[in-house]
Amino acid sequence: MTVKKVLLIIGLNFLCLALFPKAVQASALYVRSNRSYVQPGESYSLIVSSDKSNGTPYTGYLDVKATACPAANPADCNTRNGPWGNYYVNNGLVVLPLPSNFAPGIFTMRLKPRNLNWDWSNEIKISVGTTLGLEDATAYWITPSTPVTYRGKNYLNNQDFISVIGSLPQGDTCGDPGKTWYFTKNKEEAYLNPKIPGSTWRTDANYLLYVIPWQKKPGWLDEYLWVKGYSEYTANFQSLAYGDNFKNEVGLAKFDSPNPSYPPYTYTPHWVGNGWGIVYNQEYTKTTPVNNQPFCTLAKNTTRTGLWAVHADVVNIQLPKYTGPALRYKYYEGDPNFLKDPAAAILREDWYFVKNVGLAVVEQKYFGTSHGWPSCLSDPDCMVNEQMANPNIREVRQEYAAPIPGDLTGDFYVNLADLQALLANFTGIFNYNLVIANYGR
Repeated sequence: MTVKKVLLIIGLNFLCLALFPKAVQASALYVRSNRSYVQPGESYSLIVSSDKSNGTPYTGYLDVKATACPAANPADCNTRNGPWGNYYVNNGLVVLPLPSNFAPGIFTMRLKPRNLNWDWSNEIKISVGTTLGLEDATAYWITPSTPVTYRGKNYLNNQDFISVIGSLPQGDTCGDPGKTWYFTKNKEEAYLNPKIPGSTWRTDANYLLYVIPWQKKPGWLDEYLWVKGYSEYTANFQSLAYGDNFKNEVGLAKFDSPNPSYPPYTYTPHWVGNGWGIVYNQEYTKTTPVNNQPFCTLAKNTTRTGLWAVHADVVNIQLPKYTGPALRYKYYEGDPNFLKDPAAAILREDWYFVKNVGLAVVEQKYFGTSHGWPSCLSDPDCMVNEQMANPNIREVRQEYAAPIPGDLTGDFYVNLADLQALLANFTGIFNYNLVIANYGR
C-alpha cells in the first residue's frame, strides 16, 4: 500500500469521526425511581427506557455499577460492577422488594443492559431506612412570605417581562390545610401560560394556585407537596400587586389522581434523590365559574384526563449573580401520547430551586404540531436535553438576574426613581442615554 493511500485512509477515518461522532458512542438506558426514601420491608420501582428520546420501554436483565454506604458509617463505602441479581425489567418496569432486615444505607447506582457494551445510565440514588444522602425538599420549596419578583424573556415574541409570586395566609382548601400562591405578570407574554403562537390557553389571566404542603395520606409512598387546583382571574397589567388583581374570576380547575400512590398534581416528595421521577394520568375538572362558584364545589370529572410526569435531580446552574447547586424538577403536562404522536401537545416546564432561598429559575417550552409548535419527537429540548437549549420563556429571580442598563437605583426597574437619581447626581450623557433607552423595563 502506498503512503498516499495510507494517508487517504487515515484522513477518511478522521473525517468520519468528526462528522459522525455518535457512531462510536454506545447507547444508554434512562432510569427513574418512584421513591428516593424507602424503609426496610417496603419496595420501590424503576422505570427503565432504552431510548430516552421516545421513552421506549426496556425489557431484559441488568448490569449494575453500585456504591453502598452503610447508614451507621457513611464513609465506609464499597463499589461493585456486575450482574444485578435476577431482577428482570418487563416492558420498562421492575419492582424491587426489600427484606425487613435490610441494613439501612445509601445506595447510588447506574445501570445498563446485561452483557451489552452500552454506556451506564443516569444516576439513581436510594436511601433505605435513613434520609442521609437525600435532599430535604422543604429547604428548597420555600413559600414566599413576601412577594418575589422575577425578570424574564419570551424568546418567541422577543418580549422582556416581569412577574411576581406571592402567597396568602394559611387556610383550608376543601378539607386540606394549605397555602394559596398567587402569580401576577405585567404582559401577556409573561409566565404563567405566556402568549405563545398557536396557543389556545388564556394569556390575559393571573393565577391563584392551591398548594397543599407535606401530607402523607393512606396509600401514598411519601410525604408530598401537591396542588389541588387553581383559579384564573383577569390580569391587571398595570400593577403586579395582589390587591390590584384577582377581582374578575374567569376560570377554575381542580385535579384528582386515579393513582392511589400519589396525590393529584404532585410537585415533590419530602425526600429527593437523583433519578426520582413519577408519571401517571390525572383526572381534572376545568370550567368557567358561574355566579362566583366556589372552587371546592367542583365535582370530580373522570372523563377529562391528561399526563402528569415529574423528574428531579441535583444540578449546577450558572446565573449572573449565583453559581452553584440547585434542585431541578422537570414537569411534563399534556396529551398522554405525546411520545408517539407528533401532533400531541405537551408542555415541559423546569423549576430550579436554591437551598434556603426558594425558586430561582423557571423555563418553559411547548411541543405539538397541532398547535404549530415543534414535535416532541423532533426537538431534543422535549426529552433528550437534560437542560433546555432553547426555551420559549425563561425567568430568573431578580436578585440573581443581570443588572439592567439604566437602573441607577439597583431595584431592577428603570423608572422615575432612576430619572431622579440621574438629576440628583448627573454623571454624563452616557447614563442619560441608558435611562431613556430602557425606561419602563
